[in-house]
Amino acid sequence: MIFFRFAVAFATRSGVACLHQTLKEFVERGGKGQILVSKYLNFTEPNAVKRLKQFNGIEVKFVHLSNFHGKTYLFDHKEFSRLLVGSSHLTQEALGNNAEINLAATLQKKSRLYEQTTEQINYWWDVSDELTSKNLEMYENAWHHSKQ
Repeated sequence: MIFFRFAVAFATRSGVACLHQTLKEFVERGGKGQILVSKYLNFTEPNAVKRLKQFNGIEVKFVHLSNFHGKTYLFDHKEFSRLLVGSSHLTQEALGNNAEINLAATLQKKSRLYEQTTEQINYWWDVSDELTSKNLEMYENAWHHSKQ
């Protein structure tokens, strides 16, 4: 089974739409994932978070650290892991239109880079907020207020 972890500062509804079919097929095959999104600058769209939350097998949390601006994608396979780190947020622009710079690497799970990456993602996961109806509503209110 493939397991993925994304840690991104920004997610938009159009960015999630770009991955919707892939995520749907992924979870239908029993795949699991964790996605961290930031509240930074109230840029992440609440509807993007709601859409991600609808996928069975994918957990979503809010990172509330004021300096979090991650763009890390880690895909764990049985024998190895694939890491993508760079400038791409989970937005349509980053995934399809912008000139982004990303570095991809295949890692052995015993490598120090894999250990450091998973330690960092695990730290962010542990200090992040569960995605409850209440905190999603609070964020949505803050998001609407910031758009006015």
